[in-house]
Amino acid sequence: MKKNYKETILSIDLMLFFILTAIFAVIMISPLIHHADVIKYRLDLVSGLDQETIAQNFDQLANYLWLFHREPLALTDFVMSDGGAIHFAEVKTLVDALQVLWLITGIAGFVGAGKKIKKREIQFVKQTALLMILVPLTIGLVASVNFDQAFVTFHHIFFHNDYWIFNAVTDPVILILPEQFFMHCFFAIVIAVLIFAGILYGWYYYQMSKEKRVL
Repeated sequence: MKKNYKETILSIDLMLFFILTAIFAVIMISPLIHHADVIKYRLDLVSGLDQETIAQNFDQLANYLWLFHREPLALTDFVMSDGGAIHFAEVKTLVDALQVLWLITGIAGFVGAGKKIKKREIQFVKQTALLMILVPLTIGLVASVNFDQAFVTFHHIFFHNDYWIFNAVTDPVILILPEQFFMHCFFAIVIAVLIFAGILYGWYYYQMSKEKRVL
């Protein structure tokens, strides 16, 4: 029983690590996703700025989210209200906390996984992969039914004010951040997690087949 309990804790730890890895991977490629949305939704016409200027400002926003960035957010071509600045600061605080959690789960997970693998106890890998399929798919299916509501619910859970409801007059940056962009990032995260899960499943069955050949 104790062994199963420890394996479950390890699997949950690794699931969180890989989900966070997927989130940060998508943040890294978010300029590409955003550029595609700029073209698709003609955000240059919506905002009145050319695509290069939009890209520069988006890069400033994306870089602001990383833990090593400690300066206040300053966008070259967008004014920002006090409420808008507070919301972006709250987003950064959340993402900073997730980066710290990523480090903790990564260290703990790989230490625990290393010990298990040395003992040739790899059942936790299959369990981790299963969790990584069930959790994102469940959330993804719920969000796909009504992403608007899921988007609003997310903000109500993580932010205890209405600063996230931007006014394009006082915070024109919202003109280059349509809800569709966040939807595309969300589903990119789900896909990335499923890819990680597939890699883990593949590794697990490869190792199991090796053991069967030896036996």
